[in-house]
Amino acid sequence: MNKHFTLLLLSGFTSLCVAQEDGLTKVTPEEAANKMKVGNYEDALTDYLQLLNEDSRNESYNYNVGVCYLNNSMNKSKAVPYLEIVTRKEKHDPNADYLLGRAYQYANRFDDAVLAFKKFKADAKGTVFNLVDADLQIQHCINAKELMKFPVDVMFQNLGSNINSEYSDYYPFVTSNEAFLIYNTKRPEKNAEKMENGNYNNSIYISRVVNGEYMKASPIGAPINAGNAGMEVIGLSETGDNILLYMPEGLGKGKYLYQ
Repeated sequence: MNKHFTLLLLSGFTSLCVAQEDGLTKVTPEEAANKMKVGNYEDALTDYLQLLNEDSRNESYNYNVGVCYLNNSMNKSKAVPYLEIVTRKEKHDPNADYLLGRAYQYANRFDDAVLAFKKFKADAKGTVFNLVDADLQIQHCINAKELMKFPVDVMFQNLGSNINSEYSDYYPFVTSNEAFLIYNTKRPEKNAEKMENGNYNNSIYISRVVNGEYMKASPIGAPINAGNAGMEVIGLSETGDNILLYMPEGLGKGKYLYQ
């Protein structure tokens, strides 16, 4: 098989890019790190998994794969084996113990989670937020173990293509008489631009109920919100007359609006 080599000169150093036989473009640690910086954990995960194929014991790659799994909407317990590799090393990022505890929680391994959190607290070298939060997570583990002694028979059901999409759909609210459903979704609307983190700006969708069936959901529209405006619904009154909205203002700030 012929292989094509391209020699690139960038910022005074030479980088050799090789087309791989598996069809994947070879990624660099810098590219993966840049995706993580902007919160694009899905694409960063793909990159770090590829990097791990070349260096499976790399502490940084394993740590970042764990972080990506914990920040994705997929099975967060998949972070466990990667963070275990990191924490087995005598010297490692102390926050890895906290993250491993969180991963154990998603795997319902609450005893292991408590041990990880206690080790993290004993070392006392992580971030202030994680050190404070560790006590709360330990209590959550204790509560979870008690609750699992009395299981409740529940069923989760996908509402189908009229409501759900392949994108992030979250925070659903329904009125007491179940007349309509509103929720947030990060799906592409017309002329929507993909953000650096791999998502689209949030839209508020509404689906009305007709003859007991949810109709095709669509952007709730004026006067509340146009598609991909970024505004989120975070509350709904029992009758549906009042909606609590969150309006982002950038730089991690926002304001609450009552509609």
